[in-house]
Amino acid sequence: MLSKPRTKPLVLKKEEALLLRLLRNHPKYHEIERDYSKRKAGYKGELNIDYYLTLLPKENYFILHDLRLPHGDHFFQIDTLLICTRFALLLEIKNYSGTIFFDQFTNQLIRTLNQKIEAFPCPLYQVKRQKLQLKQWLAGFGILNLPIEHLVVMSNSSSILQTNEGNEHIFKGIIHGWKLIPEIERIDQLRKPFKIAPQALEKVAESLLNAHTPENPDILKLFEIPAADIKIGVACPGCKSLPMKRIRGSWYCEICRLRSRDAHMKAINDYFLLFQTGLTNRELREYLHITSSHVASDILSQMNIPFTGKRRDRVYYSLGTY
Repeated sequence: MLSKPRTKPLVLKKEEALLLRLLRNHPKYHEIERDYSKRKAGYKGELNIDYYLTLLPKENYFILHDLRLPHGDHFFQIDTLLICTRFALLLEIKNYSGTIFFDQFTNQLIRTLNQKIEAFPCPLYQVKRQKLQLKQWLAGFGILNLPIEHLVVMSNSSSILQTNEGNEHIFKGIIHGWKLIPEIERIDQLRKPFKIAPQALEKVAESLLNAHTPENPDILKLFEIPAADIKIGVACPGCKSLPMKRIRGSWYCEICRLRSRDAHMKAINDYFLLFQTGLTNRELREYLHITSSHVASDILSQMNIPFTGKRRDRVYYSLGTY
């Protein structure tokens, strides 16, 4: 059945490029590094849960990962959505270590790790809000009564889950990843088939995919970083230092002496991730520290980067795949 695989978030790729090309003593470096670490941990946790979902019979479920859907003037994001003829299931995935306390009075998730206490919004409220938004979204397609279930899935199996005395019932909706498949099977047994043709359900899944809008912020604007602060040049694939030198058709690192024929590909990819603008031959030469316009043209041609204009007026644009 139709599915949407999980891919590395675009924001994560942009932050990786940004950290590579900022000086470590830059005033925003550690702020970006902290945000990157959180996003990377979240992505890793989602991948861990994806493994369990591969155990489900593919012919029974539409499995859509990492959906970002329009809702009025805003968007809402779903970590994973399962749809079948019996129900839809929203999964909100969290990757937290340590002791996790769900406080019923403050509606917060409180984590204790290495004697440090941090508070986060309760993911149960988050997934319930997503449930309401998805219900409204489906109503636009005439799907009014499809049961929508929700679960908060903790991907770190060693985390300890706690709550206030008498509030233990919340753990019906908060589970560790290893319990996910039995829980889906339990829900499946409880629900009767919904009166919708499989073809109509597939159209709903296709509509969800078509409406998906990846988050694509201007990363320099987001962190208020001037373009002049970005280190240019080709980064060494080995030691990450830059710039490499172009010598006889390949790139040479003066630090670790590594040679590469295609290290420029990541550098150009970084350019589009960070600047989100078109690229001219002259700008490429400045960015890669090369002098020959012919070499620059060959590089752009070999990468099959789309362009507009003719000859000197050409402007190259990202393929959008990053």
